[in-house]
Formats: sequence, structure tokens, C-alpha cells
Amino acid sequence: MKIKKKNRKFKTGINDIIITHVADLKLDNNELITIKVNKKTEYDITRKNWGFYSTPSINKRLLKYRFDSAITHNPNYGTYFMMIVEKNKKKEFIKYLKSQNMVLITWLTKKKLEKIKKIFK
Repeated sequence: MKIKKKNRKFKTGINDIIITHVADLKLDNNELITIKVNKKTEYDITRKNWGFYSTPSINKRLLKYRFDSAITHNPNYGTYFMMIVEKNKKKEFIKYLKSQNMVLITWLTKKKLEKIKKIFK
């Protein structure tokens, strides 16, 4: 893994939210990084030779670490996102979506994922 520290700020979104870019990480195949939120909450990303596991398992480890996943859409730009939301921050998440004129398409619950799986069998 290589880490290159950064210190740049830029505006994004409708309300010119300021983002601080603090580092670039380059992972080799089968390397994992863990982002710590607090003592009980963390988020993993794993590099594979075909791409990334960009989230822990949606129906197990994300739930264990108190996250839910959502698919959203920004109609202003025609972009879609998979977002990971802290369970106790859903109100803030919905406020954020509204402030950016974004739409929540669905929460990726185990029940919804099982329905999708049946379609592709």
C-alpha cells in the first residue's frame, strides 16, 4: 500500500459543500483498509485483481457495524450512488439528500436483496 498525503479543499454539490482531500491510497491486490468511525464502527474496502469489495457484506458486517446501504439518484446530473449510512444518522442523511435535490431509490435490505436474487435465478 502507498499513501500520499494531500491537503486540498474543493466545493461540491448544490450548496457548495467543502470537501477536504486528505490522502490518496494505492492498494495492491488482496489488501484491505479499515476506516474507523469509532470503537464500535468501522468500514472496510478490499482491493482484488478484478476491482474492489467497496463495502463489507451488506446483510452481515455492515449491519454489525451499524450501517445501512442505499441506492440514490441525482436527477440534476443523471448520476446514481450506493451510499452507506450510519443507522443513527438517517435523518441527517435524508436532509442531505433533500439539500442536494437527490432521491432515495431504495434501502438495500436483506428482504429486498432476496427478492432481486429470485429474479435472476
